[in-house]
Amino acid sequence: MQRDDWTPAVLATALISLLTAALVWVFFPAGFGDEEPGATRPRRRPPDEVVVWTGEIQPGLKGVLGPIWGDPGPDLEHDRELNEELGLEELAAGADAGAAPRWYRLLLFNLGAAEQVLPLTDGALTIAAPDGGPSAPMGSLSRWLREGVAEAPPGLAFTLQSHGALNERLQLPPGTSAHLVLPFAGPVDLEDAEAVRTAEGRQLTRRPMERLRYRRLLEGADEEALRDL
Repeated sequence: MQRDDWTPAVLATALISLLTAALVWVFFPAGFGDEEPGATRPRRRPPDEVVVWTGEIQPGLKGVLGPIWGDPGPDLEHDRELNEELGLEELAAGADAGAAPRWYRLLLFNLGAAEQVLPLTDGALTIAAPDGGPSAPMGSLSRWLREGVAEAPPGLAFTLQSHGALNERLQLPPGTSAHLVLPFAGPVDLEDAEAVRTAEGRQLTRRPMERLRYRRLLEGADEEALRDL
């Protein structure tokens, strides 16, 4: 999804996310863990802080890679349901073999004076696992659909397209931003990651962030605030 100024063009998506998360907290007070809800159990609240990874994806192109909502239970449930709809409970054999993908938000902000063109192909970003475990490269959902690794009904395909998940490249004019939802071919959690790097080897920086500040980033941010990330 691309917008032509710093106004919150993703506000509708954010509001839907907030409403969904609110329903989850109300009706699933014990969260999505192994514990069963009970009358004496306090209502579960989302964490106060989330981990994001920030830095220049390309010179002049600021990126923020973060969770879907910033609440582990609903984030994992989002991934499970989306992978189930796409037939990605487990990636097919071959180069993509492995566990079902994790989904993360990539916020992009063109702070430069020229248009940015960013490939959104396999391995454009990679999440490095801790302790030398298998890394999780960004996957290409458009290729998975084209090769029959995944299937998407028309309504879901439209939604994914609107969030950039089916794009193979992104053109971003100066002073504009984009909000993407993208798959990573592996179960590595951003909070536990050892590093996040671009295909060209640029390293992003791990940044703990107040969850409410992250929510505000999803709704829009001014350029000055972005430069400080």
